[in-house]
This record gives sequence, C-alpha cells and structure tokens, in this order.
Amino acid sequence: NNVIMAEFNQTSASPPESEPVQNFSEEEVLTARSQALECKAAADAAFRSQDYDNAIAGYTEAINALKAVGVADSVIFANRSACYLTMKRYVPACHDAIKSGEADPSNWKAFWRQGVALMSMAQNKFRTKQAIAAFERCAQCPSLPENKKAEIAQQLYQAQARWQQQDDETPMPDMSNCAPS
Repeated sequence: NNVIMAEFNQTSASPPESEPVQNFSEEEVLTARSQALECKAAADAAFRSQDYDNAIAGYTEAINALKAVGVADSVIFANRSACYLTMKRYVPACHDAIKSGEADPSNWKAFWRQGVALMSMAQNKFRTKQAIAAFERCAQCPSLPENKKAEIAQQLYQAQARWQQQDDETPMPDMSNCAPS
C-alpha cells in the first residue's frame, strides 16, 4: 500500500499523450484537456486523502473527457490503476496499466503496475508469464529511475521463480493410451 502511494504519479502536466484520432477542433481538444486536468487534480487530492472511490471517479471522468476527443493520457490511466491496486481490485488495475502502457510505452509505472496486478491475482501460468513480460518491459523503459532498478529486478526474479515452480508442478500428460508411431 505504501509502495503504491509512493509511486503515485503526481505530475500535473502529463507526459506524452496520444494525439486525437478524428478531426476535432483545437478548441474541442483544449477544452477536453482542460476539463481532464481539473478532474485529475481533484482525483489526485482524493487519492492523497486515501479516498480511492472518489479518486477513481475523478480519473474516470478525466479519461472520458479525453476519450470524447480521441485522446488517451498514460498518467491518468496509471493513477487510476494505482487506486485499483490499493483497493486490491487487480483486474481493473491491470486493465488500466495496459491502457497506460499503450498510451505511453515509455511509462515504466504502467508496466510495473501491470506486473504487480498480475502477480497479485490468483496464480496461473498465463498470468505469471504476462507478469514476467510486464516487468521485463518495465526494466527496459529509459524513464525507469536508477533507484527502482533493483526493486524491479527483484520482482522480475520472483515472477520467474513462480513460473519455474508452476512449470515444475505441471504434470506431463498421460500418453499411455497413445499408439506408438
């Protein structure tokens, strides 16, 4: 919980955002971005106050404002993912982390939160494999701070160890009924 709080994106100006897909006027896009920033600011305050339901509502409003003009903001999705992680709602946390990474492939927090969410869900090999991929992408992000590299490496190691354990525990299929070729 404290780790998620510490890794919460507090920037008011978002890093790279996707460009509008359709032809919206510059005024429409600016209005949507302004509305999204207001919603994000309110959601950030709610998050800091540990009012995660209102934070999620604010981030959702910001996401919808931008979506109306064909724009996605990586930081807003990552922040809503942090809320869901804090609330132990791992499926929507993972979904938002994926959306965040799609909007900005250099956002290390997107891939980190995706990996954390996947490792927190009920264990299965598919999720573990996806978590490994997420932590590997995170480790490759140029924006990953130096002081986070060891932590990410440790989480990657834990995911790989889980994968190995799951692989070792998977029984070989019974081939006794098969005719020799």
